[in-house]
Amino acid sequence: MKKLIAIIALMPAVVFADIDAGLKMRIRSYSVSNPDYSSETSDPRSYFAQRTRFYLSGILKKDIMANMTIQNKTIWGRSDEADFFLETGFISVGKIANLPVTIEIGRQNFRLNEGILIDDDNIGLDGIKISAELPLSINGQAAGFKLIESSTKNFTGNSDTDVYVLSIEREVLKGKLFLNYFCENDKSAGKRKNIMDFRYESSLIKDTKWMAEVAKIGGSKFDAMGYILRINAEGEISRLGKGGGFLLFASGSGDNPDTPTDENFKTATSHIKEYGGFGEYYIAHREDGRSNTLENLQITGFGFHSKPTRLPIKIFANYFTYTLPEAAGGADAIGKELDAGAKYDYTENIKFRLVFSNFSPDEATKENSSSASQILLEAKLAF
Repeated sequence: MKKLIAIIALMPAVVFADIDAGLKMRIRSYSVSNPDYSSETSDPRSYFAQRTRFYLSGILKKDIMANMTIQNKTIWGRSDEADFFLETGFISVGKIANLPVTIEIGRQNFRLNEGILIDDDNIGLDGIKISAELPLSINGQAAGFKLIESSTKNFTGNSDTDVYVLSIEREVLKGKLFLNYFCENDKSAGKRKNIMDFRYESSLIKDTKWMAEVAKIGGSKFDAMGYILRINAEGEISRLGKGGGFLLFASGSGDNPDTPTDENFKTATSHIKEYGGFGEYYIAHREDGRSNTLENLQITGFGFHSKPTRLPIKIFANYFTYTLPEAAGGADAIGKELDAGAKYDYTENIKFRLVFSNFSPDEATKENSSSASQILLEAKLAF
């Protein structure tokens, strides 16, 4: 009922606006073999999943905009997996007092930089965000959000948890330097987590870029570090047309005394979201408790993508290794993953993706385990 009231309350604001409306749908078919890593092959799983987003945005008057997005997520044939909610519903007011300041109030999407530190994952967060152009060519952001029930799938804590963000960005030595502060305050549990994050991105040579990020996590009952280094290159690949590649290293480790230590590993919460493009299998199917964080998890990977000159598709292949940087008992290798696939853009509004993934678990995952594989077929529609 609360969701319906929120939607109705926003309707008058957009009815008389200059409206932009649209619908985006993503349909995925999964076929997974040996999902339990059993040495005696377990029963395969096959299912369809769908995400649909309907959005409205409108200019109410000069420098004032309204936005509303409704989202539905479901696994076909399972009513207990259906999720229908208001993703965004906010007002944006720009040029406050003729200053280069914009304020957004309400439920909104929020992604800091590339989403490595914080990303709402298209779920939405309730609160306020202020963006401003500051002196000395500095761009700044300040935000405060109350975590909603569905967003706790992506953040630690519960509905009585607040998050605060301060971020500044400036061009330095022909690159961009980001200084970010993140605070998560779980009032019901009396826990507070603070993150200081330093990120720099720049070009090495033409069409080659690198990014380095270091995050220090502290607060009551938390002490951890996170590191990310990524290099991307684009250009011509011999006989494969235009393409590119990447190298990636990401690691999060530390202490969380509230999480018990078992014989295989010690868990630590680094709260650094994995960069998009990680493994299609392990990142989606790994055990509960690691969702969307580098939580005592280290990832190394590399890959390439290409657009062959005479083919209408894009091809790609990625390879990742996963380890536990603070494992106890020497069981630090989680496993290895190989992803390969193709993308086909039928039009700008209709796109397809086919991915084959193979994950080979190691000693930290299960004893006497066998590899698992997955075939993912995805269709994206936008109108």
